[in-house]
Amino acid sequence: MYDKASAMDLIDRMMHMNISRKTYEAGLEAMIEAGYTRNGYMYLIHINYENVINIVIGLILLLLLIYGLVHCYRIGRKDCLGSLKGYVRENGILKEQLNKEHEYNICQYKKMQAVCSSRIIISQAE
Repeated sequence: MYDKASAMDLIDRMMHMNISRKTYEAGLEAMIEAGYTRNGYMYLIHINYENVINIVIGLILLLLLIYGLVHCYRIGRKDCLGSLKGYVRENGILKEQLNKEHEYNICQYKKMQAVCSSRIIISQAE
């Protein structure tokens, strides 16, 4: 490629067909032959928005990943904490019932002892 115009045409076609990634070295040599510097070649890639598009797509995917992870964490936290709160509530209710039954049993035991002791006293008196 000794002709400058054909080299520039080749580079423009490579940029529009997105061949620049696959043939980076060949494109760099063609750019240098066309009279551009290495920085000029990178400038054309930036103009073509190849890097910008990749960065935007990467950021969108990253945001979707973060949103999904946060959403999964919230769902898991609500389920776990909700069930734990339910267990604590149920445990408190059962504990109160157990205490009431224990007090009732103590009361019944004392009544039974009083009745039994009165029967024993009555039977001994006879």
